[in-house]
Amino acid sequence: MFTPQEIQEKTFTKAVFGGYDMQMVDDFLEPLSEDYITLYKENAVLKSKMKVLVEKLEEYRSQEQSMRKAILSAQRTADAMVAEAEKKCARLMSDAASAAQDRSQDAEVIVSQEQERINCAKKAAQNFIDVIERDIRGHLELLESLKKRDMSLELQQQLPPRKPYDYEADEEKPLVVPKSAPKTQPVEKAAPQPAPAEKPAPIPAPAEEPETTEEIAHEIEQNLSRMMDADISSAAPSQPGKASTHADSSTIKFTNLQFGRNYDPTSGT
Repeated sequence: MFTPQEIQEKTFTKAVFGGYDMQMVDDFLEPLSEDYITLYKENAVLKSKMKVLVEKLEEYRSQEQSMRKAILSAQRTADAMVAEAEKKCARLMSDAASAAQDRSQDAEVIVSQEQERINCAKKAAQNFIDVIERDIRGHLELLESLKKRDMSLELQQQLPPRKPYDYEADEEKPLVVPKSAPKTQPVEKAAPQPAPAEKPAPIPAPAEEPETTEEIAHEIEQNLSRMMDADISSAAPSQPGKASTHADSSTIKFTNLQFGRNYDPTSGT
């Protein structure tokens, strides 16, 4: 390809006959060289641009390869992460289900134990109520017997005192034989026995002032309150889930109860 300088420096030999007009050739070559120079420069610019574009294209192609590799790697990583997340989710779901089942079983056991404790408490309360009712009935019967005793004492006080028996007057009375009795052989009269010495009348003990029913009832109420406090303190079950057997085995002995003047607050009930 000719350069603009070669075109401008090109010379032609003069022909002797039939040659071209030199002025016309110069006039034609001068604008032609200018146009060629313009085209040559534009071509050089385009070539440089094309070179840059080719370099960019190669760079983009290399980036495309790396991007494809990155995309493939990212896809593989994403697939692995998804698979791992699914495994972890399944494991967490399984652990949560097993933990929920264990907690449910523990809750059922706790509910069963608490229900057993409630039943034991109900039984203990019922037994305690039965014992208290039995004690109250016994004390009511005791009060009734005390009332009857008071009534009998009042009746005895209202009756006149009984006279002592006179043995001497009884011996001096003649023996009366009925007329219709059959005759019997005379019995030799035995020698009279000496009269027995008269026994001295026993000295009556000083009568204690009878207690009133109100005082006895007050003492019974005090004894009841002490026994109820002792039963309440020992009626509750000592361990959870086990029934208290204290109310079943506890019985109140009325032989140790003390009333009236014999009551000693320092002695145990």
